[in-house]
Amino acid sequence: MTVFLLDVNALVDTAYVQHDEAHDWFGKTGRKAFATCPLTENGLLRIVGHPRYPNSPGSPGAVMLSLTAMRALPGHRFWADTISISDAQLVDGSRLTSHAQVTDTYLLALAQAHGGRLASMDLKLVTNAVIEGKKALRSERLEELRGEEGVSLRLVMHQTRKRRDGSARRVQ
Repeated sequence: MTVFLLDVNALVDTAYVQHDEAHDWFGKTGRKAFATCPLTENGLLRIVGHPRYPNSPGSPGAVMLSLTAMRALPGHRFWADTISISDAQLVDGSRLTSHAQVTDTYLLALAQAHGGRLASMDLKLVTNAVIEGKKALRSERLEELRGEEGVSLRLVMHQTRKRRDGSARRVQ
């Protein structure tokens, strides 16, 4: 069974944001076998525990209760940070052209090293920095549209942002 490493945005959206697609995907597919790692867990606490985060349950300590409950789900695995982004057998460092690519490249390499796939909402993720990186990236929506079990692109979800007046707008 494929295990999906939830990147920080996918983890936040699955746990807190009311994104129907994130919840549907997690309920149907991701919940069966998903992973977190120190980087994604810390990111969840940092983002959702921020005082200005919408619908935050409070401090990072309050968010920890939700993380603990999520980790107790039967499909959860914890993947320790057991690789280095400088390992040339995993990552082609010459393909990292921006500081913004570092974290997702590391997570993609970690998923690859564990034989899993990265569930990411990042539309700009550069898969060619990770050796055979496309194989470790998963997109439920694109897979359904193409009808191919082996398609490995990215989990694409629409985000909704609140305006100051309280109304919502859709962000691609």
